[in-house]
Amino acid sequence: MQAETLFGTKLDRRLKALDNCWFVNIQQVAIRGIPDRIGCLDGKFFALEMKRDGKAKRAKLQEYIVDKIKGAGGYAEFVYPENMEQVLKELEQWAKPKPYIQEIE
Repeated sequence: MQAETLFGTKLDRRLKALDNCWFVNIQQVAIRGIPDRIGCLDGKFFALEMKRDGKAKRAKLQEYIVDKIKGAGGYAEFVYPENMEQVLKELEQWAKPKPYIQEIE
């Protein structure tokens, strides 16, 4: 199995272990720029673009789409073996429900 395939399998396993998480693998050649994993965690949209390592080239279209997702309030990030743990921590923190604070008048 190729290193990229092993990395994808490991990432999928970690995402499946998250509570209240749904995602799908979007590795279709016909759809350019769409992140490799899109999903929902605790009611919030996320997208992860996988790269084989931190030095791998990022297409301009991929960067544009990641920025658009972030701008729309979703979580989007480039993920590779070296930063996977950090990205998963950020994703979990980002998706945690915020405590409701009632304003006092």
